[in-house]
Amino acid sequence: MFDSSSFIHRRNLGRPSLRRALLASSYALLMIMGARAPAAADNLDTRTKVGDKMPAISVGQASGGTFSLADQAGKVVVINFWATWCGPCQIEMPELEQKIWQKYKSSPDFVFIAIAREQDEDTVRQFQKTHANFTFPLAWDPHRAAYAQLASGGIPRTYVIDPARHHRLPKRRLRPRQHECRRSRHPKSARTKINAQD
Repeated sequence: MFDSSSFIHRRNLGRPSLRRALLASSYALLMIMGARAPAAADNLDTRTKVGDKMPAISVGQASGGTFSLADQAGKVVVINFWATWCGPCQIEMPELEQKIWQKYKSSPDFVFIAIAREQDEDTVRQFQKTHANFTFPLAWDPHRAAYAQLASGGIPRTYVIDPARHHRLPKRRLRPRQHECRRSRHPKSARTKINAQD
């Protein structure tokens, strides 16, 4: 079996090879995470497909300023859409933290961002304070402006984007944990219960 970690850390590895290794490793980890989840129909509309150029989304981020996908040229980017009220989103967060963020955060050719859909800055910052074990970068998309360019429904939803800004994760694996959160399926009382269990 291919050991991506030793391959990535070889001293004589050139930048194009490093980017390919990061892309392959991120993709493989998300596929493994997805393989453990029950299969589900792919009827949640995605507005991009494998090979498509990703839209130039931009969102406010907790570290300050704005995260812009257009500024990430030449890097492997993993974007995760989530929400504070979404239990399945929070279930997958430890895996995203340990298996993706902690493993690749030191690489200059890797970017990870977790964007809270329909959540404002105050909500995301409060979540960050109460969930200090998640150290990956957080951002917010309060009006679905970024999310709506990529999909119409369903979170968690994760995208792997190659250095040329092309979508590289197959549609059926966009959601590493295939337990969908949809506001229409989760009344406010259920969302409150999920948050109370944290």
